[in-house]
Amino acid sequence: MKDMTGSLKPIPIEDRKTGKHPTARGSCMIDGVRYWISGWTRTEENEAGEISKWISLAYTPVEKTAPEQTAPPAKKGEAEVPHVW
Repeated sequence: MKDMTGSLKPIPIEDRKTGKHPTARGSCMIDGVRYWISGWTRTEENEAGEISKWISLAYTPVEKTAPEQTAPPAKKGEAEVPHVW
């Protein structure tokens, strides 16, 4: 994914469990960091009866599913053997 790009995809009504669940989900890349995007379609009517719509967005950094683990440094004279975690 190129930096400063992203996309949203609508979530079908039947897949949303409550009214608080997002109406759209997606991902984006900002300054080399990937984020999940959640979007909610909002509607509001003013005193004159005019209706306005907008999308409210929330960004959450994509985290690795498991913390990165590194092998302890090899002792002098020992060969480094790659570990599978």
